[in-house]
Amino acid sequence: MDVESIRDEVMVLLDDQSGAIWSAVNIETWIYDGEMAIAALRPDATSITVVDVLVAGTLQTIPSNGLQFVEVPRNVTAGDDPGVAVTRTDRGELDRYEPGWHMLAEVDTIIHFLFDPVSPREFYTYPPVIAGTKASVCYSVKPVAYGVVDEFTEITVSDNFRPALIEWALHRARTVDIKANQGIARNTHLANFYQLLGVKSSAAQ
Repeated sequence: MDVESIRDEVMVLLDDQSGAIWSAVNIETWIYDGEMAIAALRPDATSITVVDVLVAGTLQTIPSNGLQFVEVPRNVTAGDDPGVAVTRTDRGELDRYEPGWHMLAEVDTIIHFLFDPVSPREFYTYPPVIAGTKASVCYSVKPVAYGVVDEFTEITVSDNFRPALIEWALHRARTVDIKANQGIARNTHLANFYQLLGVKSSAAQ
């Protein structure tokens, strides 16, 4: 889905096709901000799965282009063939029943992964792994920046998120409008954005 078509629809909905009140560049910026918000709230929207080479021990970090860890679906052999499946486990339970798990002997096959959203770019493996162990790692990536928008500029998230991007851009447009009666519309667009993503806003939690 191209950015231009989303921008143009937002301008129509704002009844400002000429950009007299809200410039095209501002709306494009808000569309990208919407992509960033979606990536933060719905990591699956920009997720990729790669074969990652792990460091020794339990604590691992996703590659530098990553925003948030999602899962480790399987091991990968030294020859890059699919390995056995990996399941998620609870860190609190593991700490309670096997407090020395970080100090276990290093192996080349992961049984479980552990993840805490407080540290979104980090995850743990159980047992500790040997340096060079490979695994399929799924994580979300930062949406591609637009630069100068033309007819070839595409959004990173799928077309399914187009309505959410429109609601986010409308929310931002109403936010910068100084008219008092824009407050209700602003809040409505933001609520629509969260609803379309299937998540609760921080205010509703």
